[in-house]
Amino acid sequence: MTGNITENTFSGNSSSKYSGGGVYVRGLFIGSIDLNLFSNNSACYGGGFYLENFGGDSAAVSNNFFLYNSLSGTLKLGGAGFYSNQNVAVVNNTFYYGKTDESCVNIPNSGPLSVFKNNIFAEMHTAIWEEGELELTITSNNFYDLTDILHRNNQQMGNDPFFIDMQISGFSNNLDSPPGFIGEDVDTGTWTQAPVYDAANNRTILTDSNKNWGDDQWKGAMVALSSSLITREHYPILANTATQIMVLGNIAVTTLGADGQEYSIDDYRLAGGSDNIDACETGANRDFEGDSRPQGAGFDIGADEFFTGEMIPSIGATEPCAADITTTAAALNAKVNPNGLSRGLKSNGTKTHAKEFRSALLASLATHSLPPS
Repeated sequence: MTGNITENTFSGNSSSKYSGGGVYVRGLFIGSIDLNLFSNNSACYGGGFYLENFGGDSAAVSNNFFLYNSLSGTLKLGGAGFYSNQNVAVVNNTFYYGKTDESCVNIPNSGPLSVFKNNIFAEMHTAIWEEGELELTITSNNFYDLTDILHRNNQQMGNDPFFIDMQISGFSNNLDSPPGFIGEDVDTGTWTQAPVYDAANNRTILTDSNKNWGDDQWKGAMVALSSSLITREHYPILANTATQIMVLGNIAVTTLGADGQEYSIDDYRLAGGSDNIDACETGANRDFEGDSRPQGAGFDIGADEFFTGEMIPSIGATEPCAADITTTAAALNAKVNPNGLSRGLKSNGTKTHAKEFRSALLASLATHSLPPS
């Protein structure tokens, strides 16, 4: 399959017996997985997504948030965030929260040329599980509050990046610092009326009449709409008024956001003073919100670039809705678009060989942008 999976929200999907809770891609995937939110998805392998093809060309995974994903099977190595049988270039993503004994990302022997750069992995058991003894490129990431940064060839490598740096070629310049997010539960409350779907703008309006927010105070943050705030199911906030929050898609047809249901506003963007700000010399050329990188003296780690004023056109509401997604080339598992939340599967025709891709990736990051996918 050739194309891009971009600007989607995959939340609350599951595949209890199979792979790919949010997305299952059958066959070789040539393209990028960019600007997506994967929240509270689960599967036996690849809670967020699963790439089926063994070996071959690299896929770019960039500027995504992976929040509260998990594994539904008994094998805890299966990649709660994602599982990829092919090479992947994983750049500027934020992976947050994992259950005990679960791995966040799984890379088997068929993905030996994979790259991990400028990512945040925080509050989980194992960040990256290598099923063999691979020579992955793992550089300029932040690994915080983990049991194991790397599980390699059935060996637990611990959570000290400086120790691993001395042991493994390709592992370098990684941090162990608090991520410095704005925070979870920055506001909480209870919805005071049923959600209303605005079909003209493909968004749902959620109301808490007890609030007096500033206009767009929460734009760019996430609202957790799951029935339990222990396992949070997030949706990006597009806009807000004094008493209302707008999220993409038709939430009104679900049980989420119901009158009397509690919610929290969680903001996984970087706060001023975070060690992730200006921590890298190279990186992706924009962030999850579409803000240009870098904003300061260097590139930030994670899916968010701390905003200082420079802006490029954002990931606005002009993209095609999920009705335009086709499954001709990809098996999209579970509820990819239960409520119009997925925004589109775009195609292009560019193909790059795996070894050339990794070389192109590292070279192009030196000039401040990702290679074409």
